[in-house]
Amino acid sequence: MDKNIAHIDTILNSWDWNGEHMAFNVMYSVAGVSTSILMYLKKEKEFVLIDVGDGCLRDLIELLPYNVFLRLNWILVSHGHFDHISGLFALLSFLRMIRREEKLIILSPGVPELAAIISLFNNLYRDTVTFDIVHKEIKIGDELKINNNLTVKTFSVKHASSLKGHELKSTINAAGFLINYNNEKVVYTGDTGYFKGLEEYIKCANFALIEATYDNKKTEYHLTIDEAKKLGRLAKNYRIIHRLPPEIRKV
Repeated sequence: MDKNIAHIDTILNSWDWNGEHMAFNVMYSVAGVSTSILMYLKKEKEFVLIDVGDGCLRDLIELLPYNVFLRLNWILVSHGHFDHISGLFALLSFLRMIRREEKLIILSPGVPELAAIISLFNNLYRDTVTFDIVHKEIKIGDELKINNNLTVKTFSVKHASSLKGHELKSTINAAGFLINYNNEKVVYTGDTGYFKGLEEYIKCANFALIEATYDNKKTEYHLTIDEAKKLGRLAKNYRIIHRLPPEIRKV
């Protein structure tokens, strides 16, 4: 076994959740800044990245030896807001620099911002990219079989495009993920307001990653900390993510 992968197995207890078959590390998650979450599949000894916010490359390098990047084969993107995709160009450029050869598969609902980043990267470096980027747009509600042990089902969430001080302009393609690996179940809410169906998705999950942007401010398109805690108690384990910085989340 590669000694670097063997090393990963020794540090999983320090991650946010270390299950029987998979483990999760919330590398960074602050609303309006960046969210990047790393999933480790123990049987295949492979990694899946969930969202790829700003600083994702730096966080990965601090967490993993360089050659372990070659075992990152899948990226799941929940939606196109910059704090969930703005680290992609840097990550792709790093993989090009280290001459990755294995294809990289990126899955998302229809996200024009994501498609534009991938197109720009391929156009700029089309003669020197050493690996294929396979971008698959998935319909919300579809269940995808990633390998013989892993399936990912998308579900619709309540999220929208907005700017502080402006009216909400439009809803966007935004998804949460139901992850099932060897019958171990994890839920990632993505960015969402509360809706009753969330309870059913989270109920009895082995682990849930639940956004809680605000302390008390009720909105249609984000959860409060109390809502997130209530949902989290339905799962066996949970972690609250996507908090605003303390100085502004009470505004």
